[in-house]
Amino acid sequence: KLLLATRDMVKSQFIEMFGDFHNKVHNKVHIKDVCHVVSGKSIPTKLEGIDGNNPYIKVADFNNPGNEKYITVAQRYVSDDSASYSKQIPKGSVIFAKNGAASMSNKIRLTQIRCCIDMNTMAIFPKNDSILPDFLFATIEAMDVSSHVRQGAIPSISPKSIEDSFIAMPTMEEQYRYISIARQADKSEFELKKSIEAIDA
Repeated sequence: KLLLATRDMVKSQFIEMFGDFHNKVHNKVHIKDVCHVVSGKSIPTKLEGIDGNNPYIKVADFNNPGNEKYITVAQRYVSDDSASYSKQIPKGSVIFAKNGAASMSNKIRLTQIRCCIDMNTMAIFPKNDSILPDFLFATIEAMDVSSHVRQGAIPSISPKSIEDSFIAMPTMEEQYRYISIARQADKSEFELKKSIEAIDA
């Protein structure tokens, strides 16, 4: 309950500062005006391996230990040549599932590594330094990407739907202020998890 309360507090703080996306949004802009939106592309399975210079991220990697919020590790890697088959995205990209049931989960991650992403994953990353990656993560999470799912035999999210959506675009000072609050909450959550693990041990 304490962990959920900590996460809810951060979300409530975001809404208080910047709006809830259903009503007023503070200094809103279209995502396409400030960010790149790209869909991943799968690499032939035979080219995947446990070694290589390029982490190859799939939706399943979201559940790996250490990837609860930030993508830091991958199960599979590819060579530089093989990476050309896929979409490479920079560190500081927001990623989420775009196809299948996972697209309705609203699981959002922020990459801490440059990586490739497969066809079931979509990425958003800043075009310039007008928006900070950590703040982009928060605003995409608040937007609820699952609300953009197109129902069908295979649920999916289209890049255009995301590109045409609005996000908050506050001043850099306000972005840093919110990020400071979010990071303190992350620290508190980490300490709570350690305490719970110690009790259960």
